[in-house]
Amino acid sequence: MNFIFWQKNLSIHQSSFLRALGEKHKVTLVVEEEFNSARRIQGWDRPDFGKIQIILAPSHLHIQDLIVQNPDVVHIFSGFFVGTISFAYKIVFK
Repeated sequence: MNFIFWQKNLSIHQSSFLRALGEKHKVTLVVEEEFNSARRIQGWDRPDFGKIQIILAPSHLHIQDLIVQNPDVVHIFSGFFVGTISFAYKIVFK
């Protein structure tokens, strides 16, 4: 099974889950930004996501291509009102 996760930024809290899921399935994580400024100030570093593909700050064209080229993927959205996620959500449900 293939999954695309749409999130505002990388989540340390979900990295273990996504890494484990990526051991048995194709997983892509699309994020608008790596971390927000508050997380950087707290000293967050990029966690180990294992084998999953991470796409950082894709253009609208890249998002459209990703969705069209993966018609059977399961999309999981977090934070519908963020620019990248909102745009992808609208494309997926067209």
